Amino acid sequence: MFNKNSMLQKGVFMTVNYTPGQIVSSISLRPKKEGSHSFILNLKSLNELVTHHHFKMGSLHTVTNLVTKNCFMDSTELKNAYYSIPIRTDDQKF
Repeated sequence: MFNKNSMLQKGVFMTVNYTPGQIVSSISLRPKKEGSHSFILNLKSLNELVTHHHFKMGSLHTVTNLVTKNCFMDSTELKNAYYSIPIRTDDQKF
């Protein structure tokens, strides 16, 4: 179940003041089959400003070309990982 207080404690939500150039994205909840909810952030407005670079990982050969000397990789449990990525104060308006 979605819990607003939990999201506030995690720092997912925060109070902001209007800034010129600010993008406001709507949020919603989508019910899952097992009864919980997915948190949906509509980034359509932001996506219109982002340059798209096509990327397709089609084969092991593609992967081995991406891995170079001193290249680091990581694996992590992603349930709340998105919320732990810091966003620079100047970029939070986006």
